[in-house]
Amino acid sequence: MVDLTWLTVRELRRRIASRQLSPVEVVDAYLAKIRAQDDRLCAFTEVYEEEARREAELALAARGAWRGPLHGLPIAVKDLFHIAGRTTAAGSWHWRHRVSESTAGAIADLQRSGAIVLGKTHTVEFGLGTTGTNQHFGAPRNPWVEHAHYAPGGSSSGAAVAVAAGLSPWAVGTDTGGSIRIPAAWCGVVGLKPTFGRVSLDGVVPLSATLDSVGMIARTVEDVGLLYRAMRRGRITPTKTAFRIGRLPECERAPVEPSLLKSYDEALGVFSELGIPVLDVKFPKRLAYYIERNSTIAMFEAALRYGRLAHDPQVPLDERVRACLQAGSAMSREDYDAALWELPLLRAQFDRLFDRVDAIVTPTTQTVARPVVGVDDANPPNLFTRFVNLLGLCAMALPCGFSPEGLPCSLQIICRGQNEETMLRIATMYQRATPWHRCRPGHFQSMEARQACGSFERP
Repeated sequence: MVDLTWLTVRELRRRIASRQLSPVEVVDAYLAKIRAQDDRLCAFTEVYEEEARREAELALAARGAWRGPLHGLPIAVKDLFHIAGRTTAAGSWHWRHRVSESTAGAIADLQRSGAIVLGKTHTVEFGLGTTGTNQHFGAPRNPWVEHAHYAPGGSSSGAAVAVAAGLSPWAVGTDTGGSIRIPAAWCGVVGLKPTFGRVSLDGVVPLSATLDSVGMIARTVEDVGLLYRAMRRGRITPTKTAFRIGRLPECERAPVEPSLLKSYDEALGVFSELGIPVLDVKFPKRLAYYIERNSTIAMFEAALRYGRLAHDPQVPLDERVRACLQAGSAMSREDYDAALWELPLLRAQFDRLFDRVDAIVTPTTQTVARPVVGVDDANPPNLFTRFVNLLGLCAMALPCGFSPEGLPCSLQIICRGQNEETMLRIATMYQRATPWHRCRPGHFQSMEARQACGSFERP
């Protein structure tokens, strides 16, 4: 018997449209899996079981009169999005009882398109963190490791775990410096960070007004593209039929773990085999320079919003988050203004690279997932993600292999702002030529599955 929770969204849509499946069957399958597995995985903060099933029954009763392109399809939502009448804690124990009065624009758009919200997923407090830990709510478990608690990546931690473990076919999250792409990378799924403003931020708990983006996570490029198009605002930028990609400069490769570099180089080989030229590019600045500017803007803006809470010892904040916010409060207005003033110049300099290439390809993170104990003491895995937000680009993380320990490796495709369709085309070409998106937790642990992935023949 087919496990509905591992079908692609495309297949779920087809079966619902042909009445081979009903929305009730689909929603019930996911709710049953959440009940069976989420006590261990800790992906969800709340599950809207009664409401989701009621919405599924209404979708079934529609009898082909679809509300929109997402009719009857369940989705998980990061706990930074307000939903009227529901708790929005934003990962903060301080707000654990806060009930929203209205619904975020992006979620309202999804509901009008027929999507059914399964519930809210865990996040790092205020979205301020890259590994997925949370002192008061805990860290969701990376589903690729059964014998130990490995970090899922953050801050959209629960969203990535829910999708990777088959608790939801896709999820909505946010990304200020990698918060969609890092957990997608560590959990072996696809994460898309659109250009700033492509998806409504209205009703989303903010971290940095300059850098925040709403993004989406799914198991395939096709599925994440479907969700992006349902949420997108603004015109479509035409795409080409022939592409050129730029590789990571040699000077930026040193921090990357060997297994990730191996998978990355093999991915470049796939592009070459597909007839896509892979060119050398030189970034105008070292990545560390962009990270510093991203930190100045993000931390200053976060401290403006939450610094008062961070300096009140009676407010129960995650101590790591408290320290970050206090550091942001210590930044000078002059440094922040200088970083904002420099931003158009940095963006214009980097934009010239896209006159030579259509996309730049990097590893998504410099490490694979790590044990949750002590994970925040190591270097954050955001070397290749933060400059994307700073420079107004769009980017996508997608699976590109596994480490010797069976942990996912991830590839990042970066395009000029507003060029999501080009990014999706390139990512689709890569995914059609590789098997990695077909592997899943548990399934990949067997030697037979490893061999099946390794012997995959490209069309």
